[in-house]
Amino acid sequence: MSFFDELSRSVANGMSRREVLRLVGVLIGTGALGGLLPRRARAALLVCDCTTDQFCCDDTICCRIGETCCSSPAGSGVAATCCPPGVPCLPDPSLQFRTCCPQQRICGNICCPPGTVCGPDGTCVESPCPTSQICGNECCPPGTHCCDGSIGLCCKDTESCCIGPDGHGICCPEGTRCVVIIASDGTPRTVCCPIPRICGNTCCPPGTVCDPATNQCTECPATQLCGDTCCKEGEKCCAPGLCCPVDWSCCNVPGTTQGTCCPPGTKCINGECCREQQICQSSDGTVTCCPPDSICVNGQCCRREQLCPDGAGALTCCPPDTLCINGKCCPRRQVCFKANERFCCPDGTICIDGKCCPRERYCAGQCCPPGFRCCIGPNGQATCCPEDAKCCVHADGRVSCCKKYEVCLSKGCCPEKRVCGTAANQFCCPPGSFCKNGQCVAAADHGTGSDNPGFD
Repeated sequence: MSFFDELSRSVANGMSRREVLRLVGVLIGTGALGGLLPRRARAALLVCDCTTDQFCCDDTICCRIGETCCSSPAGSGVAATCCPPGVPCLPDPSLQFRTCCPQQRICGNICCPPGTVCGPDGTCVESPCPTSQICGNECCPPGTHCCDGSIGLCCKDTESCCIGPDGHGICCPEGTRCVVIIASDGTPRTVCCPIPRICGNTCCPPGTVCDPATNQCTECPATQLCGDTCCKEGEKCCAPGLCCPVDWSCCNVPGTTQGTCCPPGTKCINGECCREQQICQSSDGTVTCCPPDSICVNGQCCRREQLCPDGAGALTCCPPDTLCINGKCCPRRQVCFKANERFCCPDGTICIDGKCCPRERYCAGQCCPPGFRCCIGPNGQATCCPEDAKCCVHADGRVSCCKKYEVCLSKGCCPEKRVCGTAANQFCCPPGSFCKNGQCVAAADHGTGSDNPGFD
């Protein structure tokens, strides 16, 4: 076989006995040799004393079945370790050794050093880790908590941390509990046991159930067997390991073997239990489940604060930025309060200080009196001007109201006869004068009285 040819060449080239044993041990532990060697021959090659549910890693440490042997090159000075399921063994950036790599430190085919994470650009960057998320040299991502700081193991918030007799942690999924059992060789071993199979101080094997009267594991009747769980009387099997009350409905997550139990009054929609009021079918026939704070109204999910019942009890879903007042959807700017009562101003008006103000008279938070309109400058400054006046924006942004016989200049309103200068550079002559041939001339020199508004 090619494996033995390769092994023979390695020995002939001077590979040390430790390196040969480590190679064979890893291959046996990961199943790579499978049936290539007789069982007795495989056991003779392993120099570490492992139990039947373990395999020898690097001829120095026993790993549990399901874990990965993580061994560094000879001479690196880094001891072998066992990586929990789902935690890969990757080389460090210098490629000098290999280590169990938490998810947040995986960067391509290498593992970022402790205290760093893989950044958006694919390089290792320093990890700003809140104190509550520190886990050894790692930083637990949101939604997780630290279980085993020695290897930076973080469990999901829905999982429980299980520390075994060897001091190493594992994450037990929801519906299981950490139990220490005694293996056939007398070695204590930690397992995540499904709650229905917990029996005294042990965990019943799959297909058995605990008799609470005797704390003994007994065979599960075939009609109650549910994966590796045994359903109780009055329960039915909905998914492997999931027992539901007989009057509840089974709800399976599409594309998976997972599921949940839906109580009466709910229906399974896309893998979740949905109350009847939340079931929503759109015009194209798509059925969804509205969020808990919403119900379905006319084929769309409507938040409760947007619900608007009329006098007959029919529901309307008010659009965003509106409120339901007396059975009608009212834009927020039209909602008015007066004497602890709420009412809706008519369309075309805005509520100002408890009164409805026509939009054309609304002026920067105030309502212009009848006969006035709002003049607004580019910087938002505004003033109320008579309807027959002209809006005048000054060079400094101020706003004023010009009378009929006045012209708006950069410095304000100017009577027509006092406007002087060129079309590109106009200015206003002082009071008591007027413009002649581009120059300001005193009105008295021409016998003109000051009662003419054009000269005052």
